[in-house]
Amino acid sequence: MQEFDRNKFKELILLIARECEDHTYFGAIKLNKILFFCDFRAFAELGNPITGAEYVALEHGPVPRHLVPIRNEMMEVGAISLENRGNQQRIVARRNPRWDLFSPAEQFVIFAVIRELEDEDADSVSELSHKFLGWQAAREEQKVTGRSPVIPYQSVFVSNRRPTDSEVSEVAAIAKEHGWTVI
Repeated sequence: MQEFDRNKFKELILLIARECEDHTYFGAIKLNKILFFCDFRAFAELGNPITGAEYVALEHGPVPRHLVPIRNEMMEVGAISLENRGNQQRIVARRNPRWDLFSPAEQFVIFAVIRELEDEDADSVSELSHKFLGWQAAREEQKVTGRSPVIPYQSVFVSNRRPTDSEVSEVAAIAKEHGWTVI
């Protein structure tokens, strides 16, 4: 598993802010969710997250653990600014992101996530993140421990979807071939 790449995380914030600057809905909550879905989808599809950031399970969904200090650092150097637009606090890119830090496959994931979430507001994108079983499990752990646990990237592979009839048949055929008992 790759370690957290602070510089790549900063550039991903810039890239997302630049690509979402004209979106009707793009505030701090949505930025958190886009970062989360980009990293977790990249882990599922490419084998590694884009930034390696740790995401904690808060009430409104997953949040990158180091977002606030990094955001403040980026504001200090003038890379971004915060603007209030209606009830949204937006991060606005003040310089172009470094595209060369992202592979073509990573760029594909990033743009797919942005496109899929473009018309979602903060409430709906938070609700979508609440369906993620890794977040749900981490919230349950938080009830027991009182701490906000890190959501493991591997949880992207956990599903509560019922298997299709063809999947059940395929497993039964494999079990029969190997002489296994299917319960």
